[in-house]
Amino acid sequence: YHVFTVNRALAWLLLRSDSLPYRNNFENLVLETIPNVVYIRNGSSSKYLRNSSLVYSFRAIWLGFNGTISPKIVVVGVEP
Repeated sequence: YHVFTVNRALAWLLLRSDSLPYRNNFENLVLETIPNVVYIRNGSSSKYLRNSSLVYSFRAIWLGFNGTISPKIVVVGVEP
């Protein structure tokens, strides 16, 4: 079940935008896209939205956008 939860959340992020982590409103867009987010880490900034006893995390690495190489690591924790 956790694989489905994580894959669904990651798919929604990728469908939303290929340059999502590079936008100023990244956190708001993630919240609109995935309603069951527990925490978000974008590079060095972290935001915890609520407590949860069951969290599935996934990490994605965006290599860049529009031909640039500027890696960003994003970690998102979601509830099933």
